[in-house]
Amino acid sequence: MMLRIGAIGIALLCLGWLGLRLWLAPLIEGPPHFTIEHSIEFSATPDEAWAVLMDASAYAEWNPYLLELRGTVEVGNSIEISIVQENWDEPMHLTQTVIALDPPRYFHWRGKLPPAGLFQTDHSFRIEPIADDRIRFVQREEFRG
Repeated sequence: MMLRIGAIGIALLCLGWLGLRLWLAPLIEGPPHFTIEHSIEFSATPDEAWAVLMDASAYAEWNPYLLELRGTVEVGNSIEISIVQENWDEPMHLTQTVIALDPPRYFHWRGKLPPAGLFQTDHSFRIEPIADDRIRFVQREEFRG
């Protein structure tokens, strides 16, 4: 009897989760609800900037929010990232999927924030040439859900 009640409870929870996910799907797949973007210009070639961007072990040296990136950066691959904020006790470790890669100009991944499936983020880096030895580096994150 208890086993049957437990199975019914689990089934109801799963149906509730599915209903919530289907109800929120238009919010996740629509335009972003919140966007953070920052750009900076500096002296470098696109290839030089791309080499720094692809040096995952050095992220913490130039990005105080994104401390680490692990995995092979190829379209369709999963990568692991570690992010921090000053009001968090511990870094958050997330699995992301590489969506687009256009060396030496563009890198884009997509991920979901807990609880899984309710919030989606798109994070991208763009390297825009301004002159022969000058670029604009743009980092953007879009939040949905």
